[in-house]
Amino acid sequence: MAARVIEWDREKLYDQIWTRPLRTVAHEHGLSDVVLAKVCKKLHIPRPGVGYWRRKECGFKVERVPLPPAKEIVTVVSHLPDFQEKKPRRLSEELILLRKVMEAPKALHSVIKQTERAFADGHTDQFGRVQADWRLSHLDIRVTRVGMVRALKFMDMLVRLLEANNMAVTPGTGREPAVIRVDGEQIRVILKEEARGRKRELTREEKRNQEKWPSSSQKDFAWAYDATNRFVFEIENYTDSQRRWADTKQRKIEEAIEHIARSILATAAFEKRRGAEREAERRESERLQRLRYQEQQRIERLKRNATAWEEAQRIRVYLAAVEEKAAAREGGLAADKAMSRFLEWGRRYADSLDATGSPNLTRDLSNHLCHSHIWTHTDRPSIVPIYLRARYAGGSHDG
Repeated sequence: MAARVIEWDREKLYDQIWTRPLRTVAHEHGLSDVVLAKVCKKLHIPRPGVGYWRRKECGFKVERVPLPPAKEIVTVVSHLPDFQEKKPRRLSEELILLRKVMEAPKALHSVIKQTERAFADGHTDQFGRVQADWRLSHLDIRVTRVGMVRALKFMDMLVRLLEANNMAVTPGTGREPAVIRVDGEQIRVILKEEARGRKRELTREEKRNQEKWPSSSQKDFAWAYDATNRFVFEIENYTDSQRRWADTKQRKIEEAIEHIARSILATAAFEKRRGAEREAERRESERLQRLRYQEQQRIERLKRNATAWEEAQRIRVYLAAVEEKAAAREGGLAADKAMSRFLEWGRRYADSLDATGSPNLTRDLSNHLCHSHIWTHTDRPSIVPIYLRARYAGGSHDG
């Protein structure tokens, strides 16, 4: 997948986020507002506070926080995958509508039949909602026995509408949740019925139990719950579109079923964008981690070279003193072949310690300078994974 590189300009980005909302600016760059907020934090760019744009819209006087001077030169580069969608779906035109799906009367969908069997002999919970047999496949429905017929009919219409628009519905069990699969993304939905609670008097036996076991909670027994036939449909995935629909006096959720299908499609597209952003962040984090590790290795090599150079200088000074003493004796160095060989060996050893003349001293320096602008000396080297250690560890003291 090709990468898209954004090199952020601090002053330009500051002007953008103070003239338009952060989410709008992020959308223009193909990012989420969370990613753009992280970029602003790295560049030390102040952002408008909560309620800033609302106050400005209402005509109140708002203050713009000035851009503080940069303490150090920091440039942030974002590497993002060049995620190309085939074509954005025009949902209002391309969505196969419910009236076309339900033109001919049909029996219940197989997924709905499985769900009906799972709830057939289920017990009810404290709120009167029927519990499914966890061993059987079923959709996530939490309604009373009175509302079960309506719930199954609603889910039957929704499943047929989704499948007609290339979305697959997979029922779940007690271990795996039911999901809707759209373009490789899994969307979780739930249909539930709101319960109406009312106080009731405890029976004589319940009162005796309360006195006998005061530590046990009797609060739940003091309430009874009645069926309301008020349904709520929710998309459990986080999304930037509508996630919740509820019955009102004027409108039932059945009338919003096509809107629900469009929101499920929009949620899948949002999940795909989030996945691409998370993958880009992961790759960027690994890249920075590698650079920090390489920089730490260079620093350690530099320290070793400096220590070896000091040792070489000390040895050279010592050899010079030995040579001076030997030359002062009768016959000089010419008469002492062993001393000459010793001095020659000592100088070769000193030269082997001294890396100042090594051609490898500036190895990878150009590559280091190309990437050093994306982190600062205040960054602490992070723990490097084992596979990176094996790849970048080692190297001699000569650069």
